[in-house]
Amino acid sequence: MPSNETQDDRLPLRIVQPADLPVLNVDGILGGLDPSQARILLYADRPEMTIAADGSMTPAAVVRMFLAELRMSPETFVSIACWMGTQAARYEACSAVADDEEMDQKPV
Repeated sequence: MPSNETQDDRLPLRIVQPADLPVLNVDGILGGLDPSQARILLYADRPEMTIAADGSMTPAAVVRMFLAELRMSPETFVSIACWMGTQAARYEACSAVADDEEMDQKPV
Protein backbone atom coordinates (compact mmCIF):
# COMPACT_ATOMS: atom_id res chain seq x y z
CA MET A 1 0.00 0.00 0.00
CA PRO A 2 1.46 3.42 -0.92
CA SER A 3 2.43 5.54 2.08
CA ASN A 4 -0.31 8.13 1.40
CA GLU A 5 -3.05 5.48 1.08
CA THR A 6 -5.01 4.34 4.11
CA GLN A 7 -7.05 1.18 4.62
CA ASP A 8 -10.23 3.29 4.30
CA ASP A 9 -9.17 4.57 0.85
CA ARG A 10 -9.16 1.13 -0.75
CA LEU A 11 -12.19 -0.49 -2.35
CA PRO A 12 -13.56 -3.61 -0.65
CA LEU A 13 -12.47 -6.93 -2.11
CA ARG A 14 -15.19 -9.42 -2.99
CA ILE A 15 -14.07 -12.98 -3.68
CA VAL A 16 -16.24 -15.17 -5.91
CA GLN A 17 -15.65 -18.86 -6.61
CA PRO A 18 -17.86 -20.03 -9.48
CA ALA A 19 -19.57 -23.40 -9.09
CA ASP A 20 -18.00 -24.54 -12.37
CA LEU A 21 -14.43 -23.51 -11.45
CA PRO A 22 -12.17 -26.08 -13.15
CA VAL A 23 -9.91 -28.23 -11.00
CA LEU A 24 -6.57 -29.12 -12.58
CA ASN A 25 -4.46 -31.98 -11.25
CA VAL A 26 -0.93 -30.78 -11.97
CA ASP A 27 2.34 -32.73 -12.00
CA GLY A 28 4.58 -29.73 -12.59
CA ILE A 29 5.18 -26.34 -14.14
CA LEU A 30 7.44 -24.81 -16.76
CA GLY A 31 7.83 -21.17 -17.59
CA GLY A 32 9.96 -18.15 -17.24
CA LEU A 33 10.31 -14.53 -16.35
CA ASP A 34 11.56 -11.57 -18.34
CA PRO A 35 11.41 -7.81 -17.67
CA SER A 36 8.00 -7.41 -19.34
CA GLN A 37 6.10 -10.62 -18.57
CA ALA A 38 6.09 -13.89 -16.68
CA ARG A 39 4.67 -17.15 -18.00
CA ILE A 40 3.79 -20.39 -16.22
CA LEU A 41 2.65 -23.54 -18.02
CA LEU A 42 0.86 -26.11 -15.87
CA TYR A 43 1.24 -29.69 -17.04
CA ALA A 44 0.22 -33.24 -16.24
CA ASP A 45 2.15 -36.37 -17.20
CA ARG A 46 0.15 -39.34 -18.44
CA PRO A 47 1.32 -42.75 -19.62
CA GLU A 48 0.80 -43.65 -23.26
CA MET A 49 -0.01 -47.33 -23.40
CA THR A 50 0.41 -49.90 -26.16
CA ILE A 51 -1.40 -53.19 -26.49
CA ALA A 52 0.75 -56.21 -27.25
CA ALA A 53 -0.35 -59.10 -29.47
CA ASP A 54 -1.25 -61.12 -26.36
CA GLY A 55 -3.58 -58.32 -25.20
CA SER A 56 -1.37 -57.04 -22.40
CA MET A 57 -0.88 -53.31 -21.95
CA THR A 58 2.55 -51.81 -21.50
CA PRO A 59 3.66 -48.19 -21.18
CA ALA A 60 5.21 -46.87 -24.40
CA ALA A 61 5.89 -43.26 -23.43
CA VAL A 62 5.03 -40.47 -21.05
CA VAL A 63 2.87 -37.76 -22.56
CA ARG A 64 3.31 -34.32 -21.00
CA MET A 65 0.08 -32.43 -21.59
CA PHE A 66 -0.09 -28.69 -20.99
CA LEU A 67 -3.26 -27.86 -19.09
CA ALA A 68 -3.15 -24.08 -18.80
CA GLU A 69 -0.91 -21.13 -19.48
CA LEU A 70 -0.73 -18.34 -16.92
CA ARG A 71 0.61 -14.91 -17.90
CA MET A 72 1.30 -12.18 -15.40
CA SER A 73 3.49 -9.22 -14.57
CA PRO A 74 6.95 -9.87 -13.15
CA GLU A 75 5.75 -8.31 -9.87
CA THR A 76 2.85 -10.76 -9.63
CA PHE A 77 5.19 -13.66 -10.43
CA VAL A 78 7.56 -12.63 -7.62
CA SER A 79 4.65 -12.15 -5.21
CA ILE A 80 3.32 -15.65 -6.00
CA ALA A 81 6.80 -17.14 -5.63
CA CYS A 82 7.18 -15.52 -2.18
CA TRP A 83 3.73 -16.74 -1.13
CA MET A 84 4.51 -20.29 -2.30
CA GLY A 85 7.83 -20.22 -0.44
CA THR A 86 6.06 -19.19 2.76
CA GLN A 87 3.45 -21.93 2.32
CA ALA A 88 6.16 -24.54 1.63
CA ALA A 89 8.09 -23.50 4.76
CA ARG A 90 4.92 -23.81 6.88
CA TYR A 91 4.19 -27.23 5.39
CA GLU A 92 7.74 -28.44 6.06
CA ALA A 93 7.62 -27.12 9.63
CA CYS A 94 4.32 -28.93 10.26
CA SER A 95 5.64 -32.11 8.62
CA ALA A 96 8.74 -32.03 10.81
CA VAL A 97 6.62 -31.65 13.95
CA ALA A 98 4.32 -34.48 12.84
CA ASP A 99 7.30 -36.74 12.16
CA ASP A 100 8.86 -35.89 15.53
CA GLU A 101 5.67 -36.54 17.46
CA GLU A 102 4.63 -39.60 15.42
CA MET A 103 1.06 -38.37 15.39
CA ASP A 104 -1.80 -40.83 15.03
CA GLN A 105 -3.19 -41.00 11.51
CA LYS A 106 -6.92 -40.65 12.11
CA PRO A 107 -9.42 -39.77 9.40
CA VAL A 108 -10.93 -36.33 9.73
